[in-house]
Amino acid sequence: MSAPTLPLAPLCALVLSLAVATQAVAGVTYLQADFDDKPLDQPIGEGGPTVGEPVEADSPYLTTAVRDAPMPTPSLELTDISDCCAGYVRFGFLDEAEITTGTLVLSADLWIPVTPDESGCSIGLRERESSAFNFADLHFSADGILWCGDDGGSLGQVGTYSAGVVIHVLIEFNLDAGTYDVRVDDQLLVDDQPHDVVGVGVGSVLISCTHDPNTGDSYCFDNIFVGDFDPTPVAPPSWGNVKARFGGNEPADGTPAVPGGGGE
Repeated sequence: MSAPTLPLAPLCALVLSLAVATQAVAGVTYLQADFDDKPLDQPIGEGGPTVGEPVEADSPYLTTAVRDAPMPTPSLELTDISDCCAGYVRFGFLDEAEITTGTLVLSADLWIPVTPDESGCSIGLRERESSAFNFADLHFSADGILWCGDDGGSLGQVGTYSAGVVIHVLIEFNLDAGTYDVRVDDQLLVDDQPHDVVGVGVGSVLISCTHDPNTGDSYCFDNIFVGDFDPTPVAPPSWGNVKARFGGNEPADGTPAVPGGGGE
C-alpha cells in the first residue's frame, strides 16, 4: 500500500489561498502613519496625512520625538511636561474627510512604561477640526487599567493591560448603526457600544498624555491606521493542518477534513 497522497487540484488552490490569506483585503485608507521615514530624535512635523504626520502637534503640555526604541520600529513618543493639563496630538484624514457612514477601523500600536507615575495616555476619535464630540476614547491608566468612554459618558473599566510590551488596539465602527467595538491584543473588550454622537462624522485621531501632578512619563505610538477595513494580516493555516485536512484526518485547528482526501 502506498503512502496517502494529496489531491493536486484542491491542494494547488489551497496553496494559492494561503498566499492571499496573509494579506488584509484593502479598501479605503484615510490615515497611515508609521514614522519609519521620519528623522530620529526630532519633534514630529505637522505635514498632515499625506506624509504620515499629525495636523496638530505643537502643545505646551507635551513634547514629541521620533524614537527607534523601545518599539521594534521607529515610533512617535509623547512626553508629559505639564503638572496640570493634558496635551494631545491630532491626526487628520486624507482629503480632510469626515466619515459618517459605513465601516471605519482605527488600528494602532502603543508602548507604555513599566512604572509610569500617576499619569497615563489615551487614543480616541473625534470630528475633523475640534474635540466637541467623542466617538470613542480608550485610556490606559498608570495602574494597568483600561477605561473607555464616548459621547454618552464613561463605560468605566473595560479591561487591563501589560506595560513594557507592544499593545495592539483595534476600534471598529458601524457608523450606520452608530456603534463600535474595541479590541486590545485581539481581546474583545467593548461590543456594539452606541457612541451617541449625532450630526458630525469621524474626522481625526487624538493621542494624548493625561493631566496629573507628575511630569516626565513618555508613551510611544506606532502604525496608526484609519480605513474602512482591518489592516491586520490574516494568519494562514499551518502546513501540517493543510496535509491533515487533505489527507482525510482532522487537523489540529479543528477545521473539517476533506472526505476522500487520502489515496492508496
